[in-house]
Amino acid sequence: MIPRLYLALGLVAVLALGGLALYAKGRVDARHAAETSLLRSQIKTLEDERAREEAARKADAAQAKTDREEADLQKHQAQELEDALTDRGRACFDAPDADRLRNLINGQN
Repeated sequence: MIPRLYLALGLVAVLALGGLALYAKGRVDARHAAETSLLRSQIKTLEDERAREEAARKADAAQAKTDREEADLQKHQAQELEDALTDRGRACFDAPDADRLRNLINGQN
């Protein structure tokens, strides 16, 4: 009778340890699943932020290009105006040019 009691107690102990091991494994698996879910959520958030930053960077580059082209155009226009104002004192036609123009208008060579 005593060996059967020891056998039964041993079996109960093995089953209890097995149950405890399964419980612990379930807790670890649940913790890992929660961590994995949290990490995937963080990765998704970071990828979205990176995509927004990249789009903003491209928009900034396009705006900078537009601003640079506009500044170059304004600089060119200012230079043309300055050139026109500095050339203002010059005569458009000197005497020989005026004679040639008069001859062209009158149909003479």
